[in-house]
Amino acid sequence: MKKIFTFLLLSISIVSLSQPITGSGAGGGPVGYIPRFNSASNIINSNIYQSGVNIGIATTTPTNPLHIQANNAAGYGLLVNQIGAGQSGINLWNTNVANPGRNWGLWSTGAGNVGGAGNFIIRDVTASQTRLFISGATGQVLIGDPTAVTLPVGYKLYVQTGILTEKVKVALINTVDWADYVFEKNYKLKSLEEVDSYISANEHLPGVPSASELVEQGGIDLGKMDAKLMEKIEELTLYSIQLNKKNKELSERLSKLEAAK
Repeated sequence: MKKIFTFLLLSISIVSLSQPITGSGAGGGPVGYIPRFNSASNIINSNIYQSGVNIGIATTTPTNPLHIQANNAAGYGLLVNQIGAGQSGINLWNTNVANPGRNWGLWSTGAGNVGGAGNFIIRDVTASQTRLFISGATGQVLIGDPTAVTLPVGYKLYVQTGILTEKVKVALINTVDWADYVFEKNYKLKSLEEVDSYISANEHLPGVPSASELVEQGGIDLGKMDAKLMEKIEELTLYSIQLNKKNKELSERLSKLEAAK
């Protein structure tokens, strides 16, 4: 009897809390539109459409549990607005008990987040770490943890702990960035005596930054360093050509001396 009385009370509560839909109006289109009030008493079709278990907004053919279609150039599809100090964003949760995955967040940060307001991050919520950080102020991209890295000025991409790749291509802006100038007729090639003197005094090749300079500069520019190395290779080629000419001259002189005996 007590169970029946409790059930009746719950039923009365549910009925009293429900709000009946009343009004008049007509809407056209496929079955599945969810109605809306466009006045206090008139009901018409909305832009929300249900097809099976899928819900479509501005589309009658939703292909996912929630399918939003932007119908004009200014339509963003989805807007998540946060007016406080936290982040606005979308969380992608995998809470499968049998086969749990990781939880991720795509966030536009607020003042209370790491790095301050106005940045975009991809957050590994499971590990409580940011995996990708884009600065709203500079457009710089960090693959890594912004709490452990200070983004260097003048560079758009920083990868924490390094990059492993099968190919790197460095583009040249123009031809003067390469070392073909070494073979021009007006190029002043240092004598080997000058090179020897410079190395003795400075302990590195002329025109090549020292190890301490590279530390101060925070590393090397691959394009510039490759051009500088090519410059040295081309200079070595010129030295080899000079030595070869001298060897030929000496060989010819020696042959003449031996023939005169």
